[in-house]
Amino acid sequence: MTILAGVQGVQGELVELMPPDQKAKTQAVVDGGLQCLGKALEIRPDYFNAMEYQNLLLKEKAKFEKDEMTKAELIRQANLLAQRALTHRMKAQEPRDCLNSPGTPILLFPMVSPVLHSCPRFCRRSGCR
Repeated sequence: MTILAGVQGVQGELVELMPPDQKAKTQAVVDGGLQCLGKALEIRPDYFNAMEYQNLLLKEKAKFEKDEMTKAELIRQANLLAQRALTHRMKAQEPRDCLNSPGTPILLFPMVSPVLHSCPRFCRRSGCR
């Protein structure tokens, strides 16, 4: 056992050495986190951050499984979720078409003449991203 920031407990893969009450508490926290992330993904199916955290929690849940088939299935689900999260992250980072037409005047400062909107790749104008 190690002591880290005043909290005593087992670190890493040694879940079989955890006391039963700590194991139950940790499993409850993992299951609660998975439920919350599931709700987040119901609301917004392309929420890649929730997918990434769900991936991590599924791997944590797999550590507590004694059945090797169930453990392998949880890890497989976690890996598929990680791939899906990466796909959504890459899709979110693709440049989008600007909602403002090129040549639209932008007032950078009210007292200065307008600058024409050319919509660069990372446009910061409201409505473009």
